[in-house]
Amino acid sequence: SLCAEALAAGKHVLVEKPMARDAREAAPMILSARDAGVVLSACYPRRLLPDVLAARSLVQQGALGRVLGARIAEHLYREMSYWFGGSSGRSRSDWRSRKETSGGGVLLMNLCHHLDTLLFITQLKAKRVFCESDRFAAPGDVEDQVALTVRMTEGAIVAVDAGTCAPGGGERAFHIWGTDGQIA
Repeated sequence: SLCAEALAAGKHVLVEKPMARDAREAAPMILSARDAGVVLSACYPRRLLPDVLAARSLVQQGALGRVLGARIAEHLYREMSYWFGGSSGRSRSDWRSRKETSGGGVLLMNLCHHLDTLLFITQLKAKRVFCESDRFAAPGDVEDQVALTVRMTEGAIVAVDAGTCAPGGGERAFHIWGTDGQIA
């Protein structure tokens, strides 16, 4: 792969998400980067947004107190053309609709950015995850509706729900609360 070649050449590598379809596939990439002494990272650009950096600073300063919970919601609608051409229509392929090539649907393509943002802001880690997902409108075999409950290492409970099968779009929410305040 191009990633393996770049790592072997001693280059830092920024890969598109998902880095791999599962941990087994990611392990050799991570080991190659360690062996080469270079950085391997997945692209999560929301970490650089001013509001995300401000939220992280507030949490680090203790403005929320102990983080107790969070809620993330994103409901949108993906036209059939998205699954075969992307948002712009320029990428003529059905890779998004197949788990074998995409790794998943709304959880991997959309929610991973919000979950990364939450972990970046709070510096908490997931301890336990319960997830329900299904495919209602997407072609292929990827999920287009998902709901998660995540228990974090420090006890916080996170509720996450998202879908790409909501005609007309809908709710978008990102809230974090603690003993002394909240960020929305």
